[in-house]
Amino acid sequence: MFTTYTIGRSATMDYVIDHESVSRLHAEATRSSQNRLFIIDCGSSWGTFVWRNEQWQPLQQGYVTQDDLVAFGKQKIPVATLLSFIDRNKAKPEYPPENDAYEPLSVKPRRNATTGEIKKS
Repeated sequence: MFTTYTIGRSATMDYVIDHESVSRLHAEATRSSQNRLFIIDCGSSWGTFVWRNEQWQPLQQGYVTQDDLVAFGKQKIPVATLLSFIDRNKAKPEYPPENDAYEPLSVKPRRNATTGEIKKS
């Protein structure tokens, strides 16, 4: 199973980044059951980037490592900081519940329960 955390400028986000270049709902970070972190940009205005191979690369969705640096808009955050936040907030309920009889009304995409990747319909 996996847990998804929202990242953005809005006070309702799980991880709040108070900066004008960060969208209200900027991205989602999902930690899979295999302790991998998968980040999805939620259509942010300024974008999400990862520092790899000595340059900033756009990140629409993908896995990041503990040693990576991620930019949400103009705010750079080490992945280790996100993982530390997630470790401190493990009590957050997992989403979505795995129950075929229940179809949640949500705008969140369906994800693979093992990898956290978006399931293709």
